[in-house]
Amino acid sequence: MDKILNRICSIDNHPIAKMDEKFRIQYVEGLAACLCSISKGSDIAKMITFAWVNSIHAIHDNLNSLWTANTEAVKKAISLHRKGMKFFYMRESFFFDVFYLAQASVLGEAELEKSSEYLRKNVCGFFSKKSLNKILVAYKAGESCIDGVSSAQIAHRKTNNKVLSGTEKKILVVANVSAGKSTLINALVGYRLNRIKTTACTDKLVYIHNKCSNDGITIKRNNGTYTYSSNINEGDSDTLIEAAFPFKSTLGNEHICFIDTPGINNVENISHTLIPQHYYKLNFLST
Repeated sequence: MDKILNRICSIDNHPIAKMDEKFRIQYVEGLAACLCSISKGSDIAKMITFAWVNSIHAIHDNLNSLWTANTEAVKKAISLHRKGMKFFYMRESFFFDVFYLAQASVLGEAELEKSSEYLRKNVCGFFSKKSLNKILVAYKAGESCIDGVSSAQIAHRKTNNKVLSGTEKKILVVANVSAGKSTLINALVGYRLNRIKTTACTDKLVYIHNKCSNDGITIKRNNGTYTYSSNINEGDSDTLIEAAFPFKSTLGNEHICFIDTPGINNVENISHTLIPQHYYKLNFLST
C-alpha cells in the first residue's frame, strides 16, 4: 500500500486549533519551518505538513511563505507563552507533531533521530531538551498517553498506523467502451471524480482508494508527484493515476479500492484491451 497516498493528512481536533489566533500562527509557522529544515524542502514533507497545519489554522493563501528554514520561528513556537496571567508551553504537542510528520514524510525510523538532533542542536535550551527527550522516548514506545500531548494527536497516529498496515480489497471494473464504468464508480464513492463522456475517456488504470476516515483527497499523478486538497471535488482525473479520499456512500467504512479500466472493445486503440488483461495476469495468474 502507498503510505503517502493513503494516509489521513488532516486532523479535526488538534489542541492548538482551540487557542487564540496569535498562538495558532506561531505554532504552524514554527512547525512548517522545522519540517522544511529537517526534510531539506522535500515536496512530500511540504504536502503532508501543509495539510496538517491548515487543519490547525486555515491560512490557504500564505502557506508557501511558511515553507522556509527559519530557526527563530521554531524557537518562538516552543517558547514560554502568556495569555493574561496564565503562562504555558506548546512544545510537547509541537515535538510530537514534528516526529509524526517527519516520519510520515520519509517513512523511516531514522527521521526521528534526525528530527531530534536538529531540534537539540539548533532550537532547544536545557529544559526544552528534557521535554524533547521525554516525547521522543514515548513516541518510539508508542505510548497511548503522553504528558503534554493530546489524545487527538495520539489517536490520529494510531488510526493511520491501522489504516496503512491493513489489507485493501481491490475491485477491477471492466466493461466495454462507454458502458458506464466511471459513472458506476463515481456513484459508489459519492463524488464525480472520473471523467464521464460518451466516447472512450479512460486510457489507463485509475485507482480510487477509500481512506475510511474524515480527510481531504490525496492524488498521485502520472508524473509520480502527489498533491493534497481539503476539497475532494477538486480531484481531476485527466492526470491522476491514483486518488485516495473518504467515500461518501455506504462503502465509507470499507477498506476498498476500485480500479477503473479502459474499454476492452476500443477498436481505435487496441492497447486499451491489453491494459486490464495485463493487470489481471499480473495480480491473479502469477505463480
